[in-house]
Amino acid sequence: MLTAELAELVRTLRGSRTDLARVEAKRANRELPKSTRETLCAFANSPGGGVILLGLDESQGFASTGVTDPKKVRDSLADLARDQMAPPLAPLIEIMEFEGVQLVVAEIAELDRSSKPCYYRGAGMANGSYVRVGDGDYRLGPAEVHALVAARGQPVDDTIPVQDATPDDLMPEIVGPYLQRLRLQRPYAFRDLDDRELLLATRVLVPGDSGPVPSLAGLLCFGRFPQHFFPQVEVTFVEYPTVDGAEIGTGLRFLENRAFDGPVPLQVRETLVQLARSIRRGTVIAPGGGASTVYEYPLEALREAVVNAVVHRDLGQYSLGTQVQVEVYPDRITVRNPGGLFGAVRMSSLGEPGLSSARNALLLKLLEDVEVPGEGRTVCENRASGIRTIVRAMSAAGLPDPLFADHISWFEVTLSGPPPRRADLAAAARGNATVTGAATSSISRTTVPAERDWFVLESMRSAGRPLSRREIESMTGLTSARVKAALTNLIDQRLVTAIGATRSPTRRYEAAAAQVG
Repeated sequence: MLTAELAELVRTLRGSRTDLARVEAKRANRELPKSTRETLCAFANSPGGGVILLGLDESQGFASTGVTDPKKVRDSLADLARDQMAPPLAPLIEIMEFEGVQLVVAEIAELDRSSKPCYYRGAGMANGSYVRVGDGDYRLGPAEVHALVAARGQPVDDTIPVQDATPDDLMPEIVGPYLQRLRLQRPYAFRDLDDRELLLATRVLVPGDSGPVPSLAGLLCFGRFPQHFFPQVEVTFVEYPTVDGAEIGTGLRFLENRAFDGPVPLQVRETLVQLARSIRRGTVIAPGGGASTVYEYPLEALREAVVNAVVHRDLGQYSLGTQVQVEVYPDRITVRNPGGLFGAVRMSSLGEPGLSSARNALLLKLLEDVEVPGEGRTVCENRASGIRTIVRAMSAAGLPDPLFADHISWFEVTLSGPPPRRADLAAAARGNATVTGAATSSISRTTVPAERDWFVLESMRSAGRPLSRREIESMTGLTSARVKAALTNLIDQRLVTAIGATRSPTRRYEAAAAQVG
């Protein structure tokens, strides 16, 4: 490390008044601090590694207190890294002059994924593995340790036989089109196989204790109800009323709170249907005539985010109790799955052409030929194009770049929506119109989107008569809380008129007459 680089690190520490994610300062006079072993492990397990500065006192504003016996401390640090860490570490350790004293500076490189986790031998892998979070060193939990160990090679969790399941647990409605597709596209490989032989050849079925049984991947692709065997392998969907979650003033926790189970194709379909209901939408009128519906988020980006989460989720023993989570806020959508990035993929290389690592290789291979019922398209392409599609779709819609976060045992993507413009939204909804003179498909650039409650409003308009709240719930499929919140918003904006007393069981609602101007 150059003297100028050291000076810049110390200047940053003093300015922030705390340790940094990749820089840890410790007071060290004659002995190596005991906490150094946790920091060594943490930096070796964390992206980019880190730097340890011995001879700075955080309690004194990172004053240069120096190291009285720097050679002894340097040698102790080298011994700790080489003899007490597994695998052994080889940090670059230097004694450097700084502000009239001597510091011991150690640069720790991140370990290759095939060697993680680094741990302190005296505590063992389960209790001696650490990771850097913010300015602290935190012990890894069992799920995180398992995820790092599994990432050393190709996981085979999706290939295990589900011994309690039988071929009768598979849905003919999904299996039939799958078999037909294989025979049409790969006749030379599969034309002479009957259905059972073909399912065995593609490992939808695998040998079990008493005959062929579904593999975990086969059950997730084709099972009538995989949650009978794995209750939490599902997608949960929560829509929050505020950007911070629950609405404290009214006690309203959720606008929607649902769980989508069944096989993966149905989980994906139902999640996307619910997302389309929950986000704002409007109409683009082209200069030459004709109209099309656009959404505040590009549907293709939402689809890829959901599919990626479902197919890349960790299926190891420590993660089978965790769902894929979809959270909708007024200003963003977050999709989260158990299991961090896998294989050769890094945060810095996400979406690069040709770079692909499949944690669930069999599941992905099957899903490229499994159709989503009613859609006529397969669940995924298995061509490493999902992240690029999300980025391109968000950019084309004029929206911020998606945010990705990798946390070893879970991964998430956050899509940010357009800034709210409530006055314009209400005006557009009252006129049942959009901004004219635009011809692109970006909702944020070409049209003022309708309110999040447009779905309720349109249902009322299509009915052509006053409706009770229960009728609206039945027509839209929305929860009572969601419909109640929507009606409150629409009444406040004078888009809906309430007929009858507030608490009357005969109270009805009707859409206000459209106004232009």
